[in-house]
Amino acid sequence: MVSFWKDTEYEINFVEDRFSYSTKNVLRGLHGDSTTWKLIVPVYGVMQVFLVPYNFGITDTRETTEIILNSKEPKGILLPPGYLNGHLCLSEECVFLYKWSDYYKGQRNQVSVRYDDSFLNLPWKTDNPILSSRDKNSNNFEEIMVDG
Repeated sequence: MVSFWKDTEYEINFVEDRFSYSTKNVLRGLHGDSTTWKLIVPVYGVMQVFLVPYNFGITDTRETTEIILNSKEPKGILLPPGYLNGHLCLSEECVFLYKWSDYYKGQRNQVSVRYDDSFLNLPWKTDNPILSSRDKNSNNFEEIMVDG
C-alpha cells in the first residue's frame, strides 16, 4: 500500500508522521486546528471517523462527514486546516498514521470538542465509549465555532 504520493493539486509539505493506537471502543476527539493539513491512513483495524468543519473562514462547507476506515480496504483522508476529526476503534485494535503539515505543538494548541455535543449529534457506533480525560472535559461545539 502506498500511503502518500505527492501528486496532488494542493501544495502540502508534510513534516511529521504520528501514529495513533487504540483498542475497541476507545473514542478520540474531536480535535483539530486552523493551520495543519493531516493525511489519515489506516494501518490496522476498523475505525469510524468523523470530519467536522469549524473554522468557516478557511473551510468552504458546514457539512459533517462520516467515514469508516478499514486497513483491509486502504484509503486515506486528506483533512484540511479548520476541521475537527474524531475516531472510534470498532475492531479489537486500531492503528492509523497521521501525516502532519506542521509540527505537533501539544493539546493546548488544538481545539477539542465533546464527542457527544448535542449541536453536532454525531451517530457514533457505541453508547459507552472509552474516553481520555482530555475528551471528557472538551468544549461544546458552539464555544469554538468560528465564522469567517
